[in-house]
Amino acid sequence: GGNSANYNYYNYSISRTWTATDVCGNSGNCVQTIFVHDVTAPIISCPSSSTVNNDPNNCSAVVTFSGSATDNCTPTQNINIGYAPSSGYAFPVGVTTVTSTATDVSGNTSTCSFTITVQTEVISLSSPTHNGGYNLSCFGGHDGSINTTLTNGTGPFTFTWTGPNGYTSNAQSPSGLGFGSYYVTVYNGCTRTASINLSQPAPINYSASKVNEACNGGNNGSLTINNLSGGVSPYSY
Repeated sequence: GGNSANYNYYNYSISRTWTATDVCGNSGNCVQTIFVHDVTAPIISCPSSSTVNNDPNNCSAVVTFSGSATDNCTPTQNINIGYAPSSGYAFPVGVTTVTSTATDVSGNTSTCSFTITVQTEVISLSSPTHNGGYNLSCFGGHDGSINTTLTNGTGPFTFTWTGPNGYTSNAQSPSGLGFGSYYVTVYNGCTRTASINLSQPAPINYSASKVNEACNGGNNGSLTINNLSGGVSPYSY
């Protein structure tokens, strides 16, 4: 018999001709066709999932990545690997799933996925306390302060504070504050907000009673403070 081939890269056919001859010289033949098809998908390897901060002055991050794939037939350099979303995309804050697809020259595909997490600032507000656990030492005082801590995100950051009685500030950690609720907006391309309430002791309240001296010019009179409340103990008189 004889062979002939019709090649189309990795999907091809081979034709084989068979001839049978008897002792009298009579012969007959037939053709056998063998089809070879690549039906094996590539083996794809995705990049590792990653977490990044937002880019400066943007509420997103441009992230690049690359994966790899191998195939039983197609040379590595001829395997097409695509991503959705693509490498170099501006990923928004949060978690985005990227799907990668590898395709060999025969059209066989395989997929894998990974995640890109873009994080921005997390605001933590705190205020020191005085005796009694209050943020102000006295009723009506203005010795309160706020500590602002940021984690994650990329600067520069701007701070916009508002508070009681028309209070405003652009400090990261303002001080000299009175009683009430304070609100901050932090911006670095992304906008985040937070608030905190500063506490104060109640005003001091009391009543007084007296006992007059027994005789004119005597020294046995007395004053007594009754029903003392508010403020923060210990008290001084």
